[in-house]
Amino acid sequence: MPHDEALSPRESFWRLARSPSYVTYPLCFAVVGGASFSIPAVQDLILSDCSDQALAHSATKWTNLTVILSGVAGGVLLGTFAREERHYRQAVAACFVAAALALVGLAVLTVPAVLRALSSDTLFALLVPLMAVAGVGSIGFVSLGLRIAVQVAEPVSEVYSGGVVEWWIQMSGVVFTQLSTCSIGFTATAAGTVASAVVMLCT
Repeated sequence: MPHDEALSPRESFWRLARSPSYVTYPLCFAVVGGASFSIPAVQDLILSDCSDQALAHSATKWTNLTVILSGVAGGVLLGTFAREERHYRQAVAACFVAAALALVGLAVLTVPAVLRALSSDTLFALLVPLMAVAGVGSIGFVSLGLRIAVQVAEPVSEVYSGGVVEWWIQMSGVVFTQLSTCSIGFTATAAGTVASAVVMLCT
């Protein structure tokens, strides 16, 4: 019998809320996935508007493109090569570590004093590889992350277990976007991503 016929929506959500594994993984997925929404959303503010010597808006469109394209490409490659279930968590953990390292780098670069000290050309040259790694790590894991969420949530239907992850990612993206001010930069997003990477490595 299909999962969604066996359990009512109320029972499905109740089981999800009582599952430590389910709560832990989707929270981590939400934090890192939310970073993938926040990074493109706040780049113009942090990199163009917060410092007189920062990037022009015409340059941030390329850093935005780098995040998105690298994330899509990374997701396709992960889905192609990580086909066995036993590799899912390892692949996602690797993505989280990559995203965490890239975001720490972005957080350092977007410290106001650092932004003022760097020329726009130097800043752009440093940003592009960091944005590429951040995209792979924060977007590329999503497909495998949803598979993990569905596995740990059984017998709850993927309609609910996957849907909750998607909701939380959206909400996390809103929170990180609101926190990413000129004075904070990518620090809050980096901190959340590092914490999620530690959890994935330890579970």
